[in-house]
Amino acid sequence: MSAVGAPAAGTRAAPPQAPADQGGPGRTTVPDRVLAKIARRAAAEAGAAGKASETRARVRRSVAGVSVAVSVALPYPGGVLDAGRAVRDRVAQRLREYAGETVLRVDVEVASLAVRRTTR
Repeated sequence: MSAVGAPAAGTRAAPPQAPADQGGPGRTTVPDRVLAKIARRAAAEAGAAGKASETRARVRRSVAGVSVAVSVALPYPGGVLDAGRAVRDRVAQRLREYAGETVLRVDVEVASLAVRRTTR
């Protein structure tokens, strides 16, 4: 008598089957440190003064999506409110575009103003 599930003598076992498709290709999770780096670079793209490495970003993840807080220096003189909105919008756009994240909120803290030098 053979064991249950064992192939009969002289036959081969069927190859293992791939798991059934569960409705999608799967999920890719991007680490928070990578999301923070994307946020810092996006803030620099949007016109934050200084280098991306000088901008700070914190990411909080929940089941619904991510919330980001960025701390930036903005050029002065200039419209601080408009510049802050540009940073917020660019950060959200880049996180959606590059990481596929649902962005719940982007808080922008203006840590300092960088005075533009003008020549006369």
